[in-house]
Amino acid sequence: MSNQNFTARYFGSASAAAVNQETRTETTVAEFKRAAGSHHGPELVKILEVASILVNGQATQNDDLVIPIGATIDVLPPFAGG
Repeated sequence: MSNQNFTARYFGSASAAAVNQETRTETTVAEFKRAAGSHHGPELVKILEVASILVNGQATQNDDLVIPIGATIDVLPPFAGG
């Protein structure tokens, strides 16, 4: 883990499985997913497998993406409805 800081925000079922918002220090999206899932438990792990991840408002599927210092990560689980 690095000493950089960024804000992780969780929405919908991700918020219920974790918290609304927290400060994290991982370097990449993959590290964030692993660490947040490990910290918050198996329900969040399941959500992170299918959630959309936004880095500073930009959707990414690149788990190797380096998270910029001061970034905001949004975890958006699939929403029901239509």
